Amino acid sequence: MIKTGLKKLDQSLDGGIKEGLITDVYGQNATGKTQLTFQICINAIKNEKNVLFQDTTGNFRPERLIEYMQNLASIAINAKIPIVVTNSIRTFDENEKENLEKSINLFSHIKIRLTKNQGSYFCEVISPFINNKFQFNITTNGLTDES
Repeated sequence: MIKTGLKKLDQSLDGGIKEGLITDVYGQNATGKTQLTFQICINAIKNEKNVLFQDTTGNFRPERLIEYMQNLASIAINAKIPIVVTNSIRTFDENEKENLEKSINLFSHIKIRLTKNQGSYFCEVISPFINNKFQFNITTNGLTDES
């Protein structure tokens, strides 16, 4: 298990990011997706654990994800390596749409949605067993949910 650096998120996930699962971190630009995944990677390294981080924002082609996601899912389960994927949200006709929703939903076990509203940041954890939302801050030292 890998701590995320956000106490409320770790509590929602029963301790942190679990080995063998695929976690989809998604949200609009500048909501803390990359910062959160870097914190997860740093915490993994500190505890001599492995993690795979796939950034699908920017110029990433969705068909590439479909091509190798099934293999990654098998590796995650067999090698007990957590996989964290970052994913953007795009706005079409005033509706928000997860960029790789159709591709990633087939394989992700946990979804973490990050949002920003009037200068405040929010995290929502979504899975078949969890639906929890809380506020967090982005500081020069990373993400924190402490005041």
